[in-house]
Amino acid sequence: MYIISIILNYIFYLAFENTPQYYKTYIKKSHYYACPKEHTISKRIKNLNMDDKIYTTICVLFAVLIVMGNMIYQKFVVLPILPFHTFELSVGAITYPLTFLLTDLIAEFYGKNKANFCVKLALTMNIMVAILIAIMDSLTATEWSKIDDIIFHKVFGLYSVAFVGSIIACYTAQLIDINIYLWIRKITKGKYLWLRNNSSTAISLLVDTTIVISFMSLFGALPINKMSTLIINSYLYKLFFTICSTPLFYAIVSLIKHIKKLS
Repeated sequence: MYIISIILNYIFYLAFENTPQYYKTYIKKSHYYACPKEHTISKRIKNLNMDDKIYTTICVLFAVLIVMGNMIYQKFVVLPILPFHTFELSVGAITYPLTFLLTDLIAEFYGKNKANFCVKLALTMNIMVAILIAIMDSLTATEWSKIDDIIFHKVFGLYSVAFVGSIIACYTAQLIDINIYLWIRKITKGKYLWLRNNSSTAISLLVDTTIVISFMSLFGALPINKMSTLIINSYLYKLFFTICSTPLFYAIVSLIKHIKKLS
């Protein structure tokens, strides 16, 4: 519990340092925890401006996708999406390319610092989940429990390996993605949205996929003889997904711009 308390305090510190000035003042006035009756959660959310709401929503979705991907990665499937190729990959990789779309959105509208904060927040959530799963895995199941210790450990026991590999891969790849995205945006003077989105994601996904699958293969979470096949299949699928999601990226950018004009 002491470790969890430290992590929670660190999360609050990160959030507080990246919170708009208005909300910082509000938190100080409410003494962090002792909120007057009139300061309900709904009122706090209502008092946030639209920019903060959009940013928070993207950050939460990013963190959910990162944690979920690590929890379900042990199931592998074959996706016959293309007539000439079938993708053999982890189900955790199916929605993973969306995380790069989300950080690109944050970089586009909120800049490098807030994009980096979102990545750090998601990784901190990952650490918390890994600690909690390790604690729950150490507890003994009752005789009548439908999920016994063996099944629980088989499903969640290797989460720690996935989470370490994910932290290394995700943090490295996301930093590369954010920096390349903003660099291309700068040299193209804000033009060619598709170019910076696809180029930055294509490079960072290769780094991410290679690191995480190599790490898990070397530490026994994945079969070593499948390492190269999984890297190629996983990367090709993610690249295919990224290219196909370009219209979605344009649509979300247009939607956010429209919302910003109305607010």
